[in-house]
Amino acid sequence: MTQFMGIVIGCLESSGASALWIKSQVEVLGEIARERPDLVERYDRAIALRDGREIERIWFQCCVSNRAIDASLRINGITGRVHFGNGSRSTPLFPLPN
Repeated sequence: MTQFMGIVIGCLESSGASALWIKSQVEVLGEIARERPDLVERYDRAIALRDGREIERIWFQCCVSNRAIDASLRINGITGRVHFGNGSRSTPLFPLPN
């Protein structure tokens, strides 16, 4: 089993976000994973299929489930990018293999 929303956490780490902020988001996502095992199953399937649209829907459900998730993080399932803050900072949801 993969880390719940681990791909989003990876995007945060690659963007240079604060380690403390990332840790707080990991804790919130862990809480959601315990409360909503259905989202974990959907996430695992979406990762296997590299389905950005489904990951976007799951992220929305996470935001609804727990308001402690930072709303400045957005996923665009169509373009496959994770956007940070109000500016144009973004990173690919599924980075190309090296």
